[in-house]
Amino acid sequence: MTQLERRNFLKLAAGSAVALGLNPARALAQASVADQVLFFIFLRGAQDGVSVLHPEPGASARRTRYQSWRGAETRIANGIPVGGGLAMHPALAPLSPLLSAGHLSFVPGIGGAIENRSHFQMMDLVESGAGNSAPLADGVLGRALGQLVSDEEPLGALALSANVPYVLRRTGAPPPLSVPDLEGFGALSSSTHRSHADLQVRERISRLYVPASGVCGAQAKMCQTGLQAVGAIGDLRTLIDDAAVTGQLANDIAGLLAADSDRRIRMLSLDIGGWDTHNNQGNDAQSGGAFTGTLAKNLAGVAGLLRALHDAAVSKGVFTRLTTLVMTEFGRTTFQNGTQGTDHGYGSVGLVMSDDVRARVTPTGWFPGSLSAPFYATAESTRALPRLIEHRQVFAEVLRKKFGLTDLSTALPGYTYDTTAPAIFG
Repeated sequence: MTQLERRNFLKLAAGSAVALGLNPARALAQASVADQVLFFIFLRGAQDGVSVLHPEPGASARRTRYQSWRGAETRIANGIPVGGGLAMHPALAPLSPLLSAGHLSFVPGIGGAIENRSHFQMMDLVESGAGNSAPLADGVLGRALGQLVSDEEPLGALALSANVPYVLRRTGAPPPLSVPDLEGFGALSSSTHRSHADLQVRERISRLYVPASGVCGAQAKMCQTGLQAVGAIGDLRTLIDDAAVTGQLANDIAGLLAADSDRRIRMLSLDIGGWDTHNNQGNDAQSGGAFTGTLAKNLAGVAGLLRALHDAAVSKGVFTRLTTLVMTEFGRTTFQNGTQGTDHGYGSVGLVMSDDVRARVTPTGWFPGSLSAPFYATAESTRALPRLIEHRQVFAEVLRKKFGLTDLSTALPGYTYDTTAPAIFG
């Protein structure tokens, strides 16, 4: 969890027991496509999809096959059944009520357009929406954002990290704001320039790039960019103040969307690292009520984040506007390695949280009941689980169904939406 502050994960996990506040008899009101917000979470380092979603405990033939692949050090013994003979890692237990409410779907077998087991190359291909080994100049969500908001809208997307990720890059347009700390955004203290320690970030930028007159020359691109940045920071600071953020990331995101009455924010992104579990990956063992393995701890953190975000979004009346998409660059090997970990694979498991997912698991075909299925032959011959659905298809469905982008030629150039693929949304 190198990209998300551990203090936030601890707070979120502690807050994940908040009641759902749902009335199953009352259908949630649908938001329009103009209201929709996508929260994209990238798990960098290749999450092990075999542990996330595997054959449920028991004496089935597919469970036996799974156990032949994984030693006790990486095998999940107490998975929680989710239907169809599959079980999720017990660290994901906070998500069980979301599955029951029809607000969460696993997307197993998600993989890139091509099989590439290099972290950095595959991240670039996935985030840029490329269909081959050559990444595109900007990001798939950055291009989509250009279809949703004007180039002059600096609050269209927010990167909740130190840097703007590839997926949000926009050629020829100002970059989204990078906001690693919502609570402290806009403030900047300095031990080097003590005389300016009391200045806000927007004032420092203004002093650096904008003339005292506040008017830029016709060709002063740096000045224009500075003015836009100053305005964007001020606008976001106002939203943050209205939302009364507290440092609880999930609650703050929901509050920010509730405060955004003009519906300026359309996309959010978050990077979470630490998923490259070559050594001592861990299983589902616990000590003192807490998971001990690296993977289990990471999954517990993500589950706490999603559950807390769900509860806060429902409470603040913005859940129908929010779609959360969790992806990783590729999965990990079928078989455990010699250092009690797993190596680079292909197909992994994504997650979609929304008010109208169709099924708990979409698509089917992940650990099928018939051991003669090609799934098992591929998993053993390549030591990696196959791709059942492409990253681009998932992006395409989100953009079509949630944002109304029927023309995907800009966001996903060269890709044809597969109308025969199992639908994630109702």
